[in-house]
Amino acid sequence: GLLKQAEPADEFELLFHIVGVLSELCGSGSIERAYFKELRQWPEDSMLNAVRNAMDAGFIRDDIAPTIFAAHITSGYLHILHDWANGTFDLDELRIRLEYCLVISLAAVAARPKASWLKQRLLELQNELTGTVS
Repeated sequence: GLLKQAEPADEFELLFHIVGVLSELCGSGSIERAYFKELRQWPEDSMLNAVRNAMDAGFIRDDIAPTIFAAHITSGYLHILHDWANGTFDLDELRIRLEYCLVISLAAVAARPKASWLKQRLLELQNELTGTVS
């Protein structure tokens, strides 16, 4: 799967690695836009495993249902990838939007001290998407 290419420093970074791998695959032409135009379901195993690992390591609160949370993130990814496949935005914006989707989801469920870092990263990504500087 996507995560086998990863050697993240911790389980939390494993979640962020998914964003990088998707962006790299899309940018290298390994995955064609046409693939995402028709994709209706995401293979959730990689995301679910990453969520469970982050939860086990204490980065995500343990009162969250991992299967529902993984499905939430992947549904957001599918929407973003579908829009990119239809030419709504370019590859650079794809990366930002994928990371934003993950950060905003994680910010709601992250255990401390990751929560404050996520809030800061969320502001940075919002600035990139809107073209503003804080």
